[in-house]
Amino acid sequence: MSSIQLNIYFSAFIALVLSAILNFIIFTITKNINYQKNFNEIRLSKRNVPPLGGIAIALSFLISVRFLGEADSNFLTIGIFGVLIALLGALDDFYNLNWKIKLFFQILFVGIPIVLLNVFLNFETMIGFDLNNKLNIFISVLWIVLIINSINFIDNMDSLAVVVTGGICIQITLLTYIYTQNKLTDISIILLFTILGFLIFNFPPAKLYLGDSGSLFIGFLLGFIS
Repeated sequence: MSSIQLNIYFSAFIALVLSAILNFIIFTITKNINYQKNFNEIRLSKRNVPPLGGIAIALSFLISVRFLGEADSNFLTIGIFGVLIALLGALDDFYNLNWKIKLFFQILFVGIPIVLLNVFLNFETMIGFDLNNKLNIFISVLWIVLIINSINFIDNMDSLAVVVTGGICIQITLLTYIYTQNKLTDISIILLFTILGFLIFNFPPAKLYLGDSGSLFIGFLLGFIS
C-alpha cells in the first residue's frame, strides 16, 4: 500500500494546525476540572491550569512526521519508546506517581533504544578509555534523563518550557541543516511547529501546561535528536 508523502512545508503546517486543534479540544474538555488537588505539583501560577497539553503534542507530532514518508527502523523504534514515555507522563499527570517509579521507567524507556540501536555519545573516545561502551551507554542515558527532567522542571510558568524547547529546536534545525543531516532537520522542524501550536494555549495567561506527558515526550525527542 502506498503511503502519503508531503514536503516539509506542508508537514510543518499540518503539525501547527493539528497541534492547535487537538490542544483546543483538550482545553475544552478539561477546563472545568480541578487540577489543584495535586499538591506535589509546584506551579508559579495559582490558577487552575490543566497539565495535559503534552497529549496533543505527542499525537500531533507522530501524525505529522508520518506525512514525511516511511520512517526508517531507528526512528520507528525511538518513536515507540517516545509514546511509552509520554504515556508514563500522562499516568503521572492523573495519578501522581512516586518519583522512584517515574525515574525507573524513564531510565528503562531511554536505555532500551540506546542499547537496541547502538546509538550513544562516544564519551570513552573523548577521555581515552575503552570500556566496551559501558560508560558511553551510562553517560547517554544520564544525558537524556537529565534533559527530560530539566524540561519537566521548567514547565511551571507560562510559556517558559515552550520558549526553551522551541529555541532548542531552532538551534538543532540550523546545526543539522549545516551538517546535511536532513532527516533530523525535518524532525526538528515538525517538533518546533507542534510546540508552536501549543504556544497558543500556553501564552500568558496560560490555558494549558505541557504536563509530564509533554515535558517527558519533548525531552526524550530532543535528547535522542541531539
